[in-house]
Amino acid sequence: MKEIRWFLGTIANDEEDLRMTCEEAVRKLHEYLDHELDHASAEQVEKHLEICRTCCDHMEFEKHMKKLIHQVCCQQKAPAFLRDKIMNTLSSDD
Repeated sequence: MKEIRWFLGTIANDEEDLRMTCEEAVRKLHEYLDHELDHASAEQVEKHLEICRTCCDHMEFEKHMKKLIHQVCCQQKAPAFLRDKIMNTLSSDD
């Protein structure tokens, strides 16, 4: 019964400081995948992913989606004239 309550978002065990709900894990997932979490938060997400197949599947989906977006978006580069114009604008004193 404790694990069911924990899974539904109510932590009911002695390690409540170390456990995180699915909602918390999903909320931090993108930061975790981008390596933007502090060590302690990343460790909490990792521990949750080790025991929660649903969140682990969600993470795998997000990783795959992120990889696909990167592949599609990085195939085309801005034309040289556009890059030059942007660089000139950024370096101008205006």
